This record gives sequence, structure tokens and C-alpha cells, in this order.
Amino acid sequence: MADIKLRIGDTAVLEVSIYKNNQLMDLKDFLVLFTVKAPFEGASAVSAYDDTSAIVTKNSDIDGGIEKVVNQTGLCRISISSYDSKNILDGEYFYDIQVSKAGTVDTVITVDSGTITFNKEITTRIAAL
Repeated sequence: MADIKLRIGDTAVLEVSIYKNNQLMDLKDFLVLFTVKAPFEGASAVSAYDDTSAIVTKNSDIDGGIEKVVNQTGLCRISISSYDSKNILDGEYFYDIQVSKAGTVDTVITVDSGTITFNKEITTRIAAL
């Protein structure tokens, strides 16, 4: 995925195939994490160590915003709702996707990272459906 472009206030679903050693990864026992952060924070111009200042966070727990697709090894869908992006300032941010296995030492794997750009929306009114 590397570089993603989205509109502020839009809903998006990012479909991601996760590999380890050039093989689609069985995600059954893993937690999938998606994090978006501003590129620089504070006087030292570094990203925060923890995720408390993240712009968007998603995970594959129940209702966490990431669906591990059943019967599709390595495939997941990351849902970014209009609510998630409606208050984001336009600009470029950093994101990564990690998989983690709870209760096991050293099982955090970054499977993708890059930039995500949020552009201003044009239409801001909501039409009745």
C-alpha cells in the first residue's frame, strides 16, 4: 500500500494482504494493528513513543475496525469511517500496519508502512438517504 490518499470526512476500506517470508500469513492467532500519526511532534520533532497521540488507531479485536477476512489467508480490511477522519487537518501523516501475538515474546512484526495523505473535502453537507 505504501502511499494512501483519502478525503477528510470520507469513509474508506483499505484491503490489505499480509505476508511473512513471501507467504500469506495465517492471521488467526494474531492481532492486526493500524496506526496513523502526525510526522513530527514536540520540540525534538520525533513521533510519540506510545499511541496516545495517534490520529487514527484500529485493531482486529471485536469492533476494532479491522476485519480478518474468513477463508482468505492473510487478507484483512481496515475500515476508516467518516467519523475517524472528519476532524483531521489536511496534510501528510505516517501509518504502519503491525501484527502481534499476545502472550508471546518478540512477535510484533511491521508488515507495511508509508504515508497517508488526507485532502480537504469539497462537499460538507449531508444528504438524506
